[in-house]
Amino acid sequence: MELKQMKYLVTAVEARSLNKAAELLYTTQPNISKVIQKLETELKHDVLRRSSKGISLTPFGEKVFTYAKHMLKDAEMIEKNGESASYQNLKIGSYPSNMIARNLADFYNEVDNEKLHIEFQEGAAEEVIHWVENGNTNIGIVYIAKKQEKALKQFLKVHDLEFHILKECELCIYAGPNHPYYNRKSVDFEELKNLKFA
Repeated sequence: MELKQMKYLVTAVEARSLNKAAELLYTTQPNISKVIQKLETELKHDVLRRSSKGISLTPFGEKVFTYAKHMLKDAEMIEKNGESASYQNLKIGSYPSNMIARNLADFYNEVDNEKLHIEFQEGAAEEVIHWVENGNTNIGIVYIAKKQEKALKQFLKVHDLEFHILKECELCIYAGPNHPYYNRKSVDFEELKNLKFA
């Protein structure tokens, strides 16, 4: 069996037509038919039913189709790993934050970015923890209140994850350089009522 056979079969089934599959794969309908027939000969069973209405899978073909999709997905993953072997891949998950995104961009510009590839995705704290737990990200950055720290540490311990405090701070406001609060060291709570976003 060849990956080409799997690709032709999956494309034909998803397109529900050998002609449409030929268009998608930039080949001819007879070539698609020939490749799939060769697969059927090797497997000693029909995988497709052909009729004037188009094509459909045989019961055996349904099993082959499921495996074929997995094979193509695995082949794609192997290919992606081969492409990324020349650089280190760092995946970071964080609560949406312009500050973190800006710091990551600065860091990326300072390092040899031909050898380091950074993937950054944003989500709620629960999502970030879930990503780290499942290996979707290497590092998760979350904001938590002091009163949440004990519960978070217990949760992470159960899931065999570690938590390190990067910074502790009081409640703060990040204002842009054009904002009147930009150079202020502190703001009263009464003043916050006048802000559109806080």
